[in-house]
Amino acid sequence: MSYALNCVTGSAGIRSSDITFRRLKWLAGRHSVLPSGTPWASWLIASVTALLVFPGAVSHAQQEHPRIKSSQEAVALRDQEAHDAFETGDWETASKLYRTVVDENPDSGLAWVRLGHALHKLGKIDEALFAHEKASAFPNARRTALYNWACTLSIKGEHELAIDKLSAALDAGFARPPSLDEKEDFAPLRENDRFKKLVQRHKEVILANSSNGGVSRGAMSTDRGSTGTSTRVIDTKSLEQLAFWVGTWKVTDAAGAELATCVVSRDDEKHVIVQMWTGLDGSTGTGESLFDPGSSLWIQNYKGSDKNYNLAGAMSGKSLEMSGSVSLNDKKGDPCQWKLSQLDDGRLQQTMKASTDGEETWETLFEIFYVPAKKQ
Repeated sequence: MSYALNCVTGSAGIRSSDITFRRLKWLAGRHSVLPSGTPWASWLIASVTALLVFPGAVSHAQQEHPRIKSSQEAVALRDQEAHDAFETGDWETASKLYRTVVDENPDSGLAWVRLGHALHKLGKIDEALFAHEKASAFPNARRTALYNWACTLSIKGEHELAIDKLSAALDAGFARPPSLDEKEDFAPLRENDRFKKLVQRHKEVILANSSNGGVSRGAMSTDRGSTGTSTRVIDTKSLEQLAFWVGTWKVTDAAGAELATCVVSRDDEKHVIVQMWTGLDGSTGTGESLFDPGSSLWIQNYKGSDKNYNLAGAMSGKSLEMSGSVSLNDKKGDPCQWKLSQLDDGRLQQTMKASTDGEETWETLFEIFYVPAKKQ
């Protein structure tokens, strides 16, 4: 018996704390070194004896692989908590968690962007500037980082440097609404001639990107009059493009559960397509869509009890694809992508995605289906 026990704990050079099922299995393969008799019987006796002498062996064996898995799960949980804190505006928690992320993975441009944004919101200006600079070194985060950098420099009072960074952000392709002069961080710059030129350039970049087919990247801030509708030249003939949308619709989710009624009509006097939403949850909304021949884009403005959005886009096959800015429950506007598609069964599918990290990632806000209730 002592010889068998030595094979488990001594000759193999394994401490009691190192006994695991993997190592016991390895030792089982060496049963031929046990005394003559029944090899597996000897192995069984030795194993049971070892486990009785070292009761921690079982728990250690069971925990060795799960420990690795647990570590991975902990990182994933931490990342999700950081994301959730950022999404809900819990800047203190977000900043702490994203500090941990960049400490462990300094090559994450997204983490640096979000850390800088959270620190900016907390008023930790110098720390935010450091994070913005770090984020700007990553190509996929550069344009957003430069824009954020300009915001922070502006409120710090370094106005000329802020304008330099803002110009660099536009050079890098920043084309996100709203208009720069609507951003509160840039309030100190509004009378600056260089800033005014950048405001105009920003609007032109948005329009150019959209006109060149970059609808998903170049969201458009529309010109709006006192009624909330576009003041651009209108095109009545092009209203026919959205004839498929006109009608009374029952709106459902993907499972078929009814969510709302939406009445879409054509207003020939105002030359717009009008949508009126009445949700079963009490939500309401009205939207107007018109075609701008100058840019060859559809412009849509929607105002609802739970969300507002301004979009620009074009028909692509059997779908109207648009992008712009969406505000949920009076929160600041985020870049969004909106799509209305004609399905073969006569229904319409509408989806909206939004980004809170400078268009690095997109999350689906909703996916709904229009079922014909009555044709107009």
